[in-house]
Amino acid sequence: KNVALTEGGTGTYTVTLESPPTGTVTVTVTSDHTAAVTRSPNTLTFSTTTWNTPQTVTLTAVADNTDTVDEVALVTNVATGGGYTVSGSDAAANAARAAASRTVRATVADDDTRTGTDYDTDDDGLIEISGHAQLNAIRWDLDGNGSSLNSGYSTGTTSAFPSPAAGMGCPDDNDANETGNCTGYELTANIDLDTDGDGSADSRDAYWNSGDGWDAIGVKQKKSDTPFTATFRGNGYSVSNLYMKDMTTTDDGQGLFSIVRYARIESVAVVDVDVGDGTNNNSPAGNFGPLVGLLESSTMAGAYTRGGTVNLWNNSITAYAGGLVGMCAGSTIHTSYADVSLSEGYVQGGLAAFASSSSVTLDTSLQP
Repeated sequence: KNVALTEGGTGTYTVTLESPPTGTVTVTVTSDHTAAVTRSPNTLTFSTTTWNTPQTVTLTAVADNTDTVDEVALVTNVATGGGYTVSGSDAAANAARAAASRTVRATVADDDTRTGTDYDTDDDGLIEISGHAQLNAIRWDLDGNGSSLNSGYSTGTTSAFPSPAAGMGCPDDNDANETGNCTGYELTANIDLDTDGDGSADSRDAYWNSGDGWDAIGVKQKKSDTPFTATFRGNGYSVSNLYMKDMTTTDDGQGLFSIVRYARIESVAVVDVDVGDGTNNNSPAGNFGPLVGLLESSTMAGAYTRGGTVNLWNNSITAYAGGLVGMCAGSTIHTSYADVSLSEGYVQGGLAAFASSSSVTLDTSLQP
């Protein structure tokens, strides 16, 4: 049964036994979220003559006045005594215990005024990315929970996500801290890093960076030395005109994302890439791929690159250059492809230049 409540309001449900007991039966009523929903009474008593007489439990939704989050409480009713108490641990005993328990789901609609912009309008726990400034802001919140974005970690994130709702608008799911449960990001539009739209990378583009181009999202970035550890769902959209020429500093990974660890990248394309400058002086050791430099203990599905070049100098320095991922370690790549030009590189490969303890599967229905 579901009971719909509004903060400060009440609702009821009734309880009876399904069959006559052999003696007195006590039904204990508990709530897994008493900060949101209280119940009265906490116990009900049935006898051999009143077993089928309905008794009422009243639920009260607590008015918190501190957030704008809808909440859920599970109210459990367990019968014991009078033949309803079952001992043992076999399947029959477990089934009997389950039959002596019922759960009511109480939903609480928050009555406080909702303020701020919801950046998870479909309530799937993924913050929606629709432009290059929001894509760039991911580097300040690599675990994807929205906390740094929500608080305006920097001027960059504040301008990309102005006036966010509590928890970015991600669903609360009974979180005691009521800050939302964001788990990553999803694209809602194609994103072009040629921000002035003139067809070339130049000083008029937002990510020109004195000719160095895009800074990879992840390790050794502006917030901290940590990898991207969340979900990034492309929803079939693309990031185009990725321009990266800063190859002078040895990094574990270079690409749209630097290092991706314990994460998932799916259904996204990176098209028209220009990664690396092909000169001996500016090709350090590292892992280079248009989408991810180093993919560790992660999953990539339905991703591809199309058009452009990954161009590193072919020398004795250990630099792995892949058409999609530089190095794949302990990860899975499936239903993905790469259709870019690989120009030199100490070790180079199509999907990944180097794969260690990983699974790479191809889907022949996917064509470049």
